[in-house]
Amino acid sequence: MLKVSQQSKGNFENNRQFQVISYPDENVSLNSIFPQGWDRLSTAINAANDEKLRKFIDLSASEQQCVLAEIRRQWKTMFTEESNSFLIENFAELLVSAGSSSQVSPKHDYLTEISNDMITLLRNWSNEKSKFYAFFNRPLSQPIRSISWHLYLSNANYPEKFRDDLSNHPQSVLSPMDMEIHDKCDYFISFLPCASEIQKSLQTVQAMKAILSYYRSQFIDQRNLTQAEYYYLIPIVYVQQTDLSKSLETFLSDSIEMYQTFIDTLPKPLKYIHLNNSIETFDLWFEKVEYHLNRIDPFIWNHIQTVLQNNLVSRSQCMKNDVLYFLRKSCSSWFHYMFINCLTMDTLLFVWDQYLITKDLPNFYDELLPAVTTAIIVILKDFIVECKKTSEIERILKTKPALIETYQFQSTFSRFFLVNSPSKTIVIRPTRINQSTNPVHDLLTRITKTFNLVTHGEGTKRAELDRRTTSTIRTYRFDLMMSKFHCSSSKESELQIAIKRVQTRYLMDQNAPLFSDLR
Repeated sequence: MLKVSQQSKGNFENNRQFQVISYPDENVSLNSIFPQGWDRLSTAINAANDEKLRKFIDLSASEQQCVLAEIRRQWKTMFTEESNSFLIENFAELLVSAGSSSQVSPKHDYLTEISNDMITLLRNWSNEKSKFYAFFNRPLSQPIRSISWHLYLSNANYPEKFRDDLSNHPQSVLSPMDMEIHDKCDYFISFLPCASEIQKSLQTVQAMKAILSYYRSQFIDQRNLTQAEYYYLIPIVYVQQTDLSKSLETFLSDSIEMYQTFIDTLPKPLKYIHLNNSIETFDLWFEKVEYHLNRIDPFIWNHIQTVLQNNLVSRSQCMKNDVLYFLRKSCSSWFHYMFINCLTMDTLLFVWDQYLITKDLPNFYDELLPAVTTAIIVILKDFIVECKKTSEIERILKTKPALIETYQFQSTFSRFFLVNSPSKTIVIRPTRINQSTNPVHDLLTRITKTFNLVTHGEGTKRAELDRRTTSTIRTYRFDLMMSKFHCSSSKESELQIAIKRVQTRYLMDQNAPLFSDLR
């Protein structure tokens, strides 16, 4: 039996800070409860395979350039801090000078080249995607996330059909219910905690509508899209929109491919419950949630049970267990919408990272998704134990998950579900992983660091690089605007146009926002 610490038994401070506190000293590991899945995962993570080293010897020229760029970056650790600053400065100057002859930011070319190299490298050995297990319980960097999601959600038939329809049957890509889909898209993204990031990009919202309209046009029956089918697309388009190298058509075809593959490969309970005539339930998953909760922190379980009994919940409405019934009633939507309805974008992407990179493990979602739900409830402990009514607990479970940050979820998941497990090694820093046992992981990590350096810079130079990039974008957009203005104002003198140019540039230098009319 697990012991509950004295702090867990009731000495709770009135602390409104959102943090993980008051947990038992003894923990439960998924490895001890469901050893088969976790042993398989641990074995895959730690397996050494010399054959993969041989595969990396014969790299293409562009792939070799990526590796050499990382080696050059590693050299900086051999110099003093002053030399480091000198190298970073010169690197930034080289970026600017390399693109001085072009109106487009020079970073775009570098980002495109690196992104393409990473995709080529991974797709050449797509059967080695299981190496992404090394990132389990670690937030993926954006380039790695974009590529790994695409690899796990790939089906060449979908983008091929979309391009064919677009070229030969353009009318077929629009659903007869296109207007309804547009309205519902706008409605759903207006209140979801994760959708605020999507709302910032009009192009992404329009792409969502186009993808869903095309998806609906493929239906043989006349049913409407379900709410879940709207929700599932949000994380996918958000991840895909950050790839600067993609044209609009490629963005749409890749997103359609990933979205339809995601729908096709949903866990069995979700594959049917997102349809209106579903008879499937989440009974098995909630039994595991209730089991985890009772073992990890009995105080939460007992508190919920006490509140339910004090509120005289009708026994006729209950299943065999009050807490189990309450969890099914309050948290089913988390499973139904794959946590899209309760988490912010960063935390949601972290959860989806874990789900997608373990898709190849048969039925592993049966252990992972209940563990995710349990972790959310445990993080909300400080709020739950203050509730005196069932309605208050329901409100906490509905609104407070949006406060959870990625590091809180990662820490809680590691603490309670990776204890005494060989797969605990996955949370150590990637630089400590032996390259000979994980060459794909090591190379991806190095390329990602180079990618991030080009994108953001490092240390004190990051702000300067961001400022230069913003200035370049403003100037480019301004020049486009002025050229259009000049063409439409032939009666205006060159002097007047020059004066307006100077005035507008002055406003831009004052950190004026990048309005859409400057595009």
